[in-house]
Amino acid sequence: MLLTHSFQDEANVRIPKTYLTLSSHKLDAVPLRNPLLFLLFDFCPSYQTFIICEDFSKTHKSWPQGVGLHKTKVIAALENISRLHALNYKNFQIKDELKLLPKTNLWYQNIMIGANASNFVNKSMRNIHVDNSIEKTIKNWTGKSGEDILKKVELAQVFKDPKVQDAVWALRELCKNKEFYDIVLDILEPQTCLHGDFHGWNHIFPKDETKKIDKDDVILVDFQITSLGRIAWELIYFLNFSVDYVSFEQDKQYFDRYYSMFKAQGDKNAKVKEYTKEMFYREMYLTQILCGIKWLSKGTADHVGPNYWENLYKKDKKGQGGAFVGLRYFSRVMLRLKGLHENNMLEFERYTKKSYKKVK
Repeated sequence: MLLTHSFQDEANVRIPKTYLTLSSHKLDAVPLRNPLLFLLFDFCPSYQTFIICEDFSKTHKSWPQGVGLHKTKVIAALENISRLHALNYKNFQIKDELKLLPKTNLWYQNIMIGANASNFVNKSMRNIHVDNSIEKTIKNWTGKSGEDILKKVELAQVFKDPKVQDAVWALRELCKNKEFYDIVLDILEPQTCLHGDFHGWNHIFPKDETKKIDKDDVILVDFQITSLGRIAWELIYFLNFSVDYVSFEQDKQYFDRYYSMFKAQGDKNAKVKEYTKEMFYREMYLTQILCGIKWLSKGTADHVGPNYWENLYKKDKKGQGGAFVGLRYFSRVMLRLKGLHENNMLEFERYTKKSYKKVK
């Protein structure tokens, strides 16, 4: 309830109103038509949660998993989350309700983005300039097994695009500057409160597709792994999971819309002014590069190649959905690397200016 107040009432983030939250390891025993009777059923430690919240089923609908959001929906989602990020930017230490949150988001940090290269899962990220991970990745995804699974999830073979291959080799050259690893890896100090699993299908949008929507029409749901962390983790995760790559310039327009709304919250939290546009853009590009390193590293090439996705796809319907979503994430990461390369953003000098020395 405290978090609901912080997110909805203070930050004006569009989330469902929560009327009652109950927890129990005997949740199945709760009469669903009268959840208040739960209090008579159980006083034991909690393992599950039962929530009564605002019903949007008549006016809104969820977005299909993995499918790219339309431009207006992307902007609405980004402007909505920017209010949460801005209100709590460098303020989480003084809010009692936020002190309860995990100090970082392990899903972003270790699994999907790879910010923590000291974690055992990500140690190979520091060797991408010397090992054979890029060669193996290209071989994996241009061979028959790669072609077969991509065909099943209706995706093109991105590594057959010579510009994508040029980009990954340029990334290797960038990483040969050993100082670059220190610039891009292990930047873990939290900045603000994150949703924690910020993708398209954790939003519900108006059913009326003719309606011109904005930040107040989109509803953000599922705060199950809300935590502290860095803004760029959340936004790059969102782009790669939920936004088809069109162009470097299109992504830049999304960044602009997010940052304008973030900065506009300065009347509620003066600390947002400390996060300059230059700092924001630098971290966004570095985090996209970081994501590329993660998904091209030896750990990924060895264990999360075509065979992994094929086995997941064969498992069951849920596995098919996982492959559909996961391979789109991977594909968008590579296409955005191509965009960075085409716009000279994989050059070491871009990230060594004095004003860039430290990301805060």
